[in-house]
Amino acid sequence: MSVIEQKTKKNKAGRDIIIRTAILKDARDIIKINKEIVQEGKYMLHEPDEYKPTMLKEKTQIRNLRNTNGSIYLIAEINKKITGYLTFKKGGVRRTSHLGYISIFIKRKYREKGIGRLLMEELTEWAKQNPEIEKLSLLVFANNKRAIELYKKTGFKTEGILRKDMKIDGNYIDSILMYKFV
Repeated sequence: MSVIEQKTKKNKAGRDIIIRTAILKDARDIIKINKEIVQEGKYMLHEPDEYKPTMLKEKTQIRNLRNTNGSIYLIAEINKKITGYLTFKKGGVRRTSHLGYISIFIKRKYREKGIGRLLMEELTEWAKQNPEIEKLSLLVFANNKRAIELYKKTGFKTEGILRKDMKIDGNYIDSILMYKFV
């Protein structure tokens, strides 16, 4: 099972942030966060009209990541409210089982408050304790400067650029592939 012990950490402002593993009852709040972020229309893969979440899909993802060694679903919360989350999905075949891909989502009003950094640090600590995980990878839109700064601050390096990887409103955006060895 891929779980962590719940931890209370301090963000930049000294506020208590709970970092824990996702549970099934989080599904509804996670969907709400995703809907908010998709509506912003900036850095998500889905367009607002394409995002069609269901409780079943989200609960299945939570269950699958909990039950897959080398994968994890982390939640950040303040005052019992989910403020963001991170998923790490391990490669599905032997040749990629030493690495996994990160997705991270923070509610707008909680950005730039250190929550993303806390989630990334917790993932790194968890990965260091997991002998099968050697490499953390992620893709980020090249115009998402805030996220790129976060990743660099937490030790990620640029591995490559996927030119014209996304097309939004007729405009192309590159994606940056980043990595960190643990």
